[in-house]
Amino acid sequence: MLELKDVYLEHGGRVILDHVNLALADGENLCVVGAAGSGKTSVLLALQGLLPIKGGFLTLDGERYSRLSAPYFRRWMAFVPDAPQLPYEKVSDLLEELFSLAVNRDVEVSKEAVIREFSLLGLAPDVYNMPLRNLDAETLQGVMLAAEGILKRRILLIDNLRSTRWMDSIAALNSHQVSAVITTCDEQVAANFDKIIRL
Repeated sequence: MLELKDVYLEHGGRVILDHVNLALADGENLCVVGAAGSGKTSVLLALQGLLPIKGGFLTLDGERYSRLSAPYFRRWMAFVPDAPQLPYEKVSDLLEELFSLAVNRDVEVSKEAVIREFSLLGLAPDVYNMPLRNLDAETLQGVMLAAEGILKRRILLIDNLRSTRWMDSIAALNSHQVSAVITTCDEQVAANFDKIIRL
């Protein structure tokens, strides 16, 4: 269970979360919705321990975490960024690098497993060998969700979910007790979530 206890978060001199209390049980989802520049990404950075909170605290399974202990807690998280600039030529290069990280080395991965995840997401198998520069932001999110479908980290963080296209995939992960925290500007996307923080 991920909990925010009286969390007060500021960034750039602006209050983003004002003493928020929230519990997210395993398999539950949270949507942080707001306009561009409202601080949605800052919330995800704080959950990863990469941006300090000014008050209150965060816990995972009742264990309080801070910037010092955050690297341990990040081992349980997967992060899907919003349209990042990545230093890889092809999708396969990105995925091979991701799966070779020390934190992921205990997971058995094959190209076939990735293609199966692509299929579940409605992505064509040839995406695996495509140049990253040819992918739009939504398809890149799908590629990263395919990786999470294999890794099944307990907390899935998605920055700026662009459409409801991936909701079935998120629901499938929920059935494996994965919780998702997503940000979006789109009220139609937010309407799919029971727990919402509006910025």
